[in-house]
Amino acid sequence: MMIPILFLLLTPAMAEQLEVLFSLSSFSRQTIMPRGSQTEALLLALRTCFLDVPLARARLVLQVFSETWGEFVDAPHDLSLQGRLKLRAVPAPQKISLESGSTMFFCCDMQERFRPVVKHFADITAVAQRLLRGAAVLGIPVVATEQYPKGLGSTVEELDLGSARMVLPKTQFSMLLPDVLTLLQNSPNISSIVLFGLERLAQAGAVVTTSESVLLQLVGGKDHPDFKEIQQLILRLLPTPGLTPEHTPGSTTTVMQ
Repeated sequence: MMIPILFLLLTPAMAEQLEVLFSLSSFSRQTIMPRGSQTEALLLALRTCFLDVPLARARLVLQVFSETWGEFVDAPHDLSLQGRLKLRAVPAPQKISLESGSTMFFCCDMQERFRPVVKHFADITAVAQRLLRGAAVLGIPVVATEQYPKGLGSTVEELDLGSARMVLPKTQFSMLLPDVLTLLQNSPNISSIVLFGLERLAQAGAVVTTSESVLLQLVGGKDHPDFKEIQQLILRLLPTPGLTPEHTPGSTTTVMQ
């Protein structure tokens, strides 16, 4: 009895597919790409893999895992896929341009019950103090929220929200409440939001920066009529050491444009 033998002929295209592990934010997904794929094609494929992740629509920089250094490094412009590879994308550095007439401050959930449980809460409060006082000097509108204030308490007493445009209670994990959205829709001049407090949006494409940088950009230079007052505010309210992005959510300021 003759037993048929099936031969599978691999085409060059099938034989040249290589495994690639893409990472974006906290997500990792595996795919295959043709040998020789270059940087632009790889970045496009990564975006396609993460269509459900908002950050995929931001300006991204491709990084490749270096076996030599044991960490990710920026991918060369002439990168060519020649073997299995780990790639990730990170937000591209952005130039922040802030003007007092087109900027609004969002102060998120700086409440009493978080004081004993959030690391470096005093530092975060100092940053919020600086920005709120700067907003008062420069006439920047402020929106503040409080997460379930009935159970978590009101905003800490160190922060003066007396001149805030609105202070809203919420139960959702977002500041984009209906009243806030209405305010933004009725403020066509606003093109930048400075977010501070117990919130981080870096993974959604927001730019992480410092309160000093925000305030100095808003005055523009020493010729601004409020420059000296802002300068003294920065010098007077210097946060204590230990405040870095790795330590706690809210430890820095984020800007969305």
